[in-house]
This record gives sequence, structure tokens and C-alpha cells, in this order.
Amino acid sequence: MTNSALDKSNLRKTITQMPGQYAVGAKLAQGVGRGFAGVKRVIVCGMGGSALYADLLKDYLVQEGFCNDELIFVHRHYGLPKGVKIDSSTLFVASSYSGNTEESIESLEKALRTKARLLGIATGGKIQQICGKNNVAFIKIPSGLQPRHASGYLIGALLRVLVDAKCVQAKALDVLVEAAGKIDGRELSKLDKLGEEISAFVFGKTPVVYSSHAFASVARTSKIKFNENGKNPAFYNEFPELNHNELIGYTKLADNYAFLFLQRKEDHPRVKKRMAITKKILEELGAKVELVKVEGGGFAQQMLWTLLLFEYASYYLALKNGFDPTPVPLVEKLKKLLKE
Repeated sequence: MTNSALDKSNLRKTITQMPGQYAVGAKLAQGVGRGFAGVKRVIVCGMGGSALYADLLKDYLVQEGFCNDELIFVHRHYGLPKGVKIDSSTLFVASSYSGNTEESIESLEKALRTKARLLGIATGGKIQQICGKNNVAFIKIPSGLQPRHASGYLIGALLRVLVDAKCVQAKALDVLVEAAGKIDGRELSKLDKLGEEISAFVFGKTPVVYSSHAFASVARTSKIKFNENGKNPAFYNEFPELNHNELIGYTKLADNYAFLFLQRKEDHPRVKKRMAITKKILEELGAKVELVKVEGGGFAQQMLWTLLLFEYASYYLALKNGFDPTPVPLVEKLKKLLKE
């Protein structure tokens, strides 16, 4: 568990600082939401790490009963979402860590022609320029990270906006910040060790992360950590749906995969039984399967615990694969080719 020469950006240090991002993000957005009173729906337009946080925030708020399933809609595309009402009671959030994501820029430009209330969240870039030119509210978050490593800032900022706009009660922010504060150095050391063990378990295989429906956004984010940090193919799905289709796909080649089942104590009893039976079936086919019992006394704690666990797991997997976990050269290559 020592720093590696491969980790040129010192991601391991960044991981230890992630729990503090939530409170900082909330502070950066202080007062911005007061201009959005009367908002009934929120559309977050973003890609990659600039959208994942909105899914996580939505699931946290819904699972804890702080909002209904229709408050937040995440748009991952160009333009405006079809079939979603956009009027003066809509808050349209253009989210882009760099501020230069082309999908988010196009969406913001089109949203300017609607009656929606507008907000930009970025480190700067064109999003900030457009917001400044059009007198649109803007939250500037700290730069110097990969978007996937700034989720805490983004979650904290957007949640502060929703609280100040009276979309959700203030307790939602208090609970989240308190949960992050409980992840101290001792807890990080435990997660570091467990993450390294998971990296050894999946090394040389394709990781597959499975969870219940309530935890699907966490499972999705976890698999993406294997992709972006670990430079490794990975997939995710949710119980019980995966039992009705995906399971049969492992009739052949199951031994190429290492499965990680995220189990919460709140999971439906039948889902837990499905996990146990699915584990046995996959192991009989030659697959590696590990049941990861999620720790934490509430959804917020469980979410933050799991996200950090997979930061560490994917960090160590990158080192085992011989890569610096931070850069994403294939993504940068794609962006360069798109400009030609």
C-alpha cells in the first residue's frame, strides 16, 4: 500500500481527499439556489464524470425519501431531451468539468432559447463564457482533477442548489456531509486494504459489478472506475433483471470474468437469495465470484463507502496492469480526432 512510480498524478492522495469534497462543493454553491424558487424538475446535461454524479445524487435523494423519482432527469446527449417538459419551473443544468464538453455546450445553447431557468457548473471553459455572456448563474468548481475524481464537489454543489431552491429539505445535505465526515483516516486505511484485495481478485479477468436496483448507479460508477482508472474492460447490471436475460450469456466463457456482488442489508430478501444462487451457478461455470457486503448505516454512508472502495480497487488494478491510473489517453485521442 505504498505510492507507486506509475502514479505520476498521485491519485492515491486524491482519493484520501475525496470525502472532504462534499462540504467544499456545498460551500461553493452557497446562495445560488435562492434564485431558483419554484423549480419542480431539474435537467442535468452532462457526459461521463460530469453526469454520473447526478445519477448518484438522485438515487441518494430518492432512496432516503428526500425527493420523488421525477425531480432529477439526466440528459447524456446533444440538444434537449425529448418528452421532458421544459418551462419556467425547469432548472436546466449545463454540467461539464472542463467546461468544454461539446454535448453540454450545444444543450446549453439550445436551452437559452427556452423558458427554463439555467445554471452552469464547471471549472471554466466555454460553459463559463456562455453563462457570463448571457447572465446565467454559474458555479466554479476546483480544477486540476479528472472529472470522475470531482464527484464530491459536483454532488455537494448541486445538492446545495436544490436545498436553497427548496426542492429538497436541508437535512439531505446535512446527512450527506455528515456521512462523508465519518470516513476518517482509519476508515480510508481499511478501504485501501480491501480495495487492494479486490484488485488482486479481478486481475487478469473482466470485472462485472452486480447490485440491487437501488444501488445500480453505484454499481455503474464502480465499473467505470475499472474502465477509467484501471484501464480494464468492465461491466455492470442489477438484480433481479439480470437473472432474466444476462445470466444465460455466461453459458460459455464464464471463467473470463470476476464478479463482484454488492449486497446491502436493506436489499430485498428475494434479491439476496438470487445473489446466493447466482453466485453458485456462476462458480459452477468456472467464474470467480465475490460477495461484497456494503458497510454503512444509511444510503449516504453506503454509497460513499462503496465509491471509495472502488477508487482504491481500480487504482491498484491500474498498477497491476502497468498503467498510471489518472490519464485517459484513448479518450483524448478520440477528442482530437473529432476536431479534425
